[in-house]
Amino acid sequence: EAAKDNQLIPSNPVNSSVSYSKETCDERRVLTAEEQKKLLEAAKGHIFYPIYAFALQTGMRAGEIQGLKWQDIDFAHRVINVNRSLEYRKEEKKFFENPPKSKAGIRTIPITDECATILHAVKDSSKSLPKVVPYTGLVFLNSEGRPSHRGNLNRTLRAMAKKAGIPSLSMHSLRHSFATRCIESGMRPKTLQKILGHSTLSLTMDLYVHVTDDTLMSEMEKFEAFQKNA
Repeated sequence: EAAKDNQLIPSNPVNSSVSYSKETCDERRVLTAEEQKKLLEAAKGHIFYPIYAFALQTGMRAGEIQGLKWQDIDFAHRVINVNRSLEYRKEEKKFFENPPKSKAGIRTIPITDECATILHAVKDSSKSLPKVVPYTGLVFLNSEGRPSHRGNLNRTLRAMAKKAGIPSLSMHSLRHSFATRCIESGMRPKTLQKILGHSTLSLTMDLYVHVTDDTLMSEMEKFEAFQKNA
């Protein structure tokens, strides 16, 4: 309407007759606790296993994991500093560093014991990898000393899921699964928001926290016990 008033367009193309149908989207695939164990067991021994296990321990985005550098990891204080994301551009056939998706994406994630074990194992194995500039400082590299393409990570993950006998999933499903495990363990939603790097709590709860069938059953059992003792 402002464009019409300023004579930038002859008339307002958006009027009361314009309508749209709201799109519906399926809930993202989330691993149950049992499926998570099966997936990791199926992936053991594969070069991508540390990436999948690390994603399930930190909830980091695929690009953030690919862009993680050893200088970002503070073993003394047991924290990971998320400062960048790595993106592969097909047109230019190379990886580029980008800042996190938002200001909230620049964050600190505590290191669990399992996460520390994964990182130390990766550090030891990386000593035998070829040194390729400018990737020498990155944590997760393939056998050629380069970052792995996200498409390869997803394709292998689907293969591992099939091997484990569970439905197909993607790297982003691991982030969703991490968030769901955190809530199931009793983590405060606001804490999870900080770890995931979200600017709003609603985004964390609406998009990244899923209720599994196992959780539904256990929560209903709590309700039933409460009713009996009331």
